[in-house]
Amino acid sequence: MEKALVFIWSQITLFPLLTPLILWPVLWLFNRLFLRKPLENVNAALIFFIGVAIVIYATIVNFDDGPKLYFDFLVKRGVEADAIVTSVHKVTAIPQFEKTDEVVMQLRTVDGPTVNISHQTEARRFYPVVEGIIPPPKVGDKIRIRYFPKIENGFIVMTDSDKSEYGERLNCIRLNQKFQMAEKQFKFVEYPDQKLIASYRELIEERLRTNCISLEERDALRATLQKVAPGFRN
Repeated sequence: MEKALVFIWSQITLFPLLTPLILWPVLWLFNRLFLRKPLENVNAALIFFIGVAIVIYATIVNFDDGPKLYFDFLVKRGVEADAIVTSVHKVTAIPQFEKTDEVVMQLRTVDGPTVNISHQTEARRFYPVVEGIIPPPKVGDKIRIRYFPKIENGFIVMTDSDKSEYGERLNCIRLNQKFQMAEKQFKFVEYPDQKLIASYRELIEERLRTNCISLEERDALRATLQKVAPGFRN
């Protein structure tokens, strides 16, 4: 029973539009089995609107906080492991009907056998969340994941840069996107204020602490960092 519930939870977390499709029949069945007699004198319309309110609330909470809640559960009850990428190919994603990357991986489970698991590069599969375009890994990459035993395909990809090279690559992309936006904003403003300058400096320092950049980029960032000061316009 627990495994079935975890499987359903994993699916509605990854695909939040499934929440009302799954929750509404569950509420209807629960009402038929357990609440029909106790509520037989209650107006049916009132029961219906309460059910609608529950479904809407659950959908909103799942859409906003689902990945974090599910990941926190996997931290407590799940397993952390490395999966090896065996293939990456293009598929048509549903319901968007757009081409996306499907990643197939091999995982040795805690029980011993090796299983194949796969995912498409949907943002809700990754935690902490990755914004923007998510590049696929390469064949042979190790991906750090968390999953519930026997529900391997409900896994979450960990994007912590300390956990895997792929996580570090995703973190580099995230930092680069944030830096490019901050750099454009800094250059656009004629007289940047202290808050903007501090934010720009912080992003430069964060990039310098990583292995995301070449030696030439590192030298250029250090030179920029020395120049950035109140009233300076790059």
